[in-house]
This record gives sequence, C-alpha cells and structure tokens, in this order.
Amino acid sequence: MPDSKSKLALAAPPAHASRVGTTMHQRLSIPRGAALLLLALAVSAGCRTRPGGPDRTVTLPPPPVWQDLAAGRVVSVNPEYQFVVFRWTIAPEPGEIARLYRAATEVAAVRVAPERRGQYATAEWVRGEPQVDDLVKLRRPLRPAGPDAMQETRP
Repeated sequence: MPDSKSKLALAAPPAHASRVGTTMHQRLSIPRGAALLLLALAVSAGCRTRPGGPDRTVTLPPPPVWQDLAAGRVVSVNPEYQFVVFRWTIAPEPGEIARLYRAATEVAAVRVAPERRGQYATAEWVRGEPQVDDLVKLRRPLRPAGPDAMQETRP
C-alpha cells in the first residue's frame, strides 16, 4: 500500500498550475508575431505622407529688425508725481515705451502719455531715474521697401 506522500504526488495539479511558468504572450490568443505586426502597422500608418496631400510647410516671415531712434530730450522731471516732460523730434505714440539714455547707457524707461502741447509730450516713469537732458529713444521696426511689404507690430 502506498504511503501518504505518494498519494500527494498522484493527486491532480491545482487549477493555477497550468499558468505557472508561462509568459504573457503565451497566454494571449493572438500569436506574438501577429501582435508585433499589427503594432508596427499602426505606428507606421500615422507617419506616412500621402502623395497629393496638403502641403504642410509653413513659410514664416523674417523676424522684425528694430532700430532705436533718437526722438528728443528730457526738459523737466517731476519726482513727486513721477513724470517727465520731453521735447520730441519724432512724434511718439501714446502708450509707447521710450527709453532714456545718459552717456550712451540706458538709465530709465517712460510710458508716453496722451497729453501734448506742440513739440512737448509728457510721460510717466516705468523704471529707472530720469534726469533733465537725458536722450529719449523710441524703438521702431525697420520697414522693408516695396509696395507689398508686410506691416510689423511693435513689442
């Protein structure tokens, strides 16, 4: 008569034993080669360029080239109310930022106000310490020559 150890050896294996030692691709119903083929087709289909399709190249205009124009000189500074008055040679636009220079170094920036009288304009301080006789410069784009030149905007 067999002993109890041999009865255990003859017993049926547990239900999960059929999965022990198998890998994920062996358990799938799709063969591994077919799955890889489907994956490769799916990836390559999105990257293919169709002949006669829309042209997706974009031509960007060249970046604007800016120039600083000497636009005038500061004639009065009011530190209490933080504004300056300057005499302009090139008319500034209201809201435009003007840069103030002293000895070829930028020392301040001001925002041009809408108030003007003749060749004089007012501006509020944005940063720096303006002084009388500082050079006022405006940054303007260089416009390309020709009737079909693109119109550029200021920063």
